[in-house]
Amino acid sequence: MRERVRLFNGEIQIDSNTTGTTISVTIPNKAAPLPPKRRSKIVGKHGSMRILVADDNSMVRTYITELLTDTPWRVCGEAADGSDALQKTRELKPDLVLLDVSMPGTNGLEIANIIRQELPAIKIVVASHHDLKQLLSSDAHQLADGFVDKDRMGLDLLPITRALSKNGPNHRS
Repeated sequence: MRERVRLFNGEIQIDSNTTGTTISVTIPNKAAPLPPKRRSKIVGKHGSMRILVADDNSMVRTYITELLTDTPWRVCGEAADGSDALQKTRELKPDLVLLDVSMPGTNGLEIANIIRQELPAIKIVVASHHDLKQLLSSDAHQLADGFVDKDRMGLDLLPITRALSKNGPNHRS
């Protein structure tokens, strides 16, 4: 939500107290125009990179799918929890799995570890609202090919995906 408000040069304010939470969104009448959608030029001889999106929030999964709409990459499946993510990874064998760290059941880092052991050619990007610096300083940095702060998903997901796709699907960099 914060990203979309920022796209329109708006502000979001969240105030919480013992009686509840108030969310205020302000968007100016003359918002900045959205940048034109451009198709990425990364479609090489390997074609489209297939991406599995694993996040327990359906709105986040929809947002990610929208972000990838005008790119050569396509969402080949979605998962709402860790066990579903692992099952669909084994079944679909995507080129890249985007894993939320905090999912019900088995968390994203545990799933990343299993994928890394069973299907090492699959690239993994971990998404989190948590402190990425803490994740990167832990052993988690060995489990993923990239990390995305969910608050910056709209800004960072496409560049990370582009960087991982340069060598073609199923080629670890």
